[in-house]
Amino acid sequence: MVEKQIIVLARSRKIGGICLAGIDTSNGQWVRLVSNDARTDHAIPSCNMRDNNSGQIIQLLDVISANCIKKQEDYIHPENWIADTDRGFHVLRKSGMDEVLKLHPCDDYPTVYGNIYSKVSKTNWETYIKRYEKPHSLMLIRVDRKKLYNNEDMGDKVVVLFDYNGDTIKWLSLTDGHEMDHKVKSDEYGFDEDTYLVISIGKPYQASNDREEYYYKFVASVIPDPVPYI
Repeated sequence: MVEKQIIVLARSRKIGGICLAGIDTSNGQWVRLVSNDARTDHAIPSCNMRDNNSGQIIQLLDVISANCIKKQEDYIHPENWIADTDRGFHVLRKSGMDEVLKLHPCDDYPTVYGNIYSKVSKTNWETYIKRYEKPHSLMLIRVDRKKLYNNEDMGDKVVVLFDYNGDTIKWLSLTDGHEMDHKVKSDEYGFDEDTYLVISIGKPYQASNDREEYYYKFVASVIPDPVPYI
């Protein structure tokens, strides 16, 4: 058993529970906490998203203590650790983006996983990982312009458009639990500057109209600086 202290940078929704991830305070590396339950695609149960003692809901930029059973990396997610969900988590203190950036400056990849779109083909992903050796499936970036769209054509999903390194990145689904709960009920809305995004990439999936498997990208977190809702 290994105890890890993590600054929470993502608590996004997925089928079966929550994707909980952040930065290890000891080394600045990404850590994604997963469960041992394959039936939920190893999601952290929603009931575990509270401090064991106070019962307060775990928020972005909380520093939490997690008991990890072992590392469970796979081809696409090298940062995965199985958390002991029976023991739950403890919120130790509040952090901020200044501490985060000292430990882990914004990632400087030239693109968002290889292109400007919401998915990357398995073939292109193979090329991408050869270029960057073993990239993480999480990326912290700062954006200067961001708009969110309430897209009824996609089952009322909230999708994100933003500028990064001179390119406009298009139509990434938003899975940030807080922003989904507080989204404006309109077709389009935006945020101020000084916004950080955590981008995540999922397991390969082949839709009925796809010729091959694709890795889909998601906006796992929207973190304005300073964070207004903490």
